[in-house]
Amino acid sequence: MKNLPALTLDDVTPQHLDTYLDSLRQTLEMIAELATEWGSLEEAEQLHFRLDVSRSFGLRRLLGRAYQDGRLDATQIASLTVLDRQMLAQAATIETVYGYSLRQLVRELFGWGTPLSTQPSTLQIETTTTALAELVTT
Repeated sequence: MKNLPALTLDDVTPQHLDTYLDSLRQTLEMIAELATEWGSLEEAEQLHFRLDVSRSFGLRRLLGRAYQDGRLDATQIASLTVLDRQMLAQAATIETVYGYSLRQLVRELFGWGTPLSTQPSTLQIETTTTALAELVTT
């Protein structure tokens, strides 16, 4: 099977970035609804949704690079900030649907690049006790 090319910033326009932000927003809305039904879904359905979330996380990674490279405008930065806050607020849900623990999620967000790293503020984070234990033990 042929590997898909990695997403890069080559040929990405501001309109693409807006589309990526909208896609991430829709995914976060879907995850919130999906988590309540997760246990009743068939394994194939869960895999399908995990692939959708994985695609969105790929877009989030690209948005982080665009942020670090100064390619986002002020409105896009504000949108990314809101979405990153939502991701952290939904950490427990993301762990259920995608398997990322709070530690992994924080590591990825700050590794990809997030406006949260330069904006001191208080965050609301919903997480599991398992994820908290991981923070202490690793």
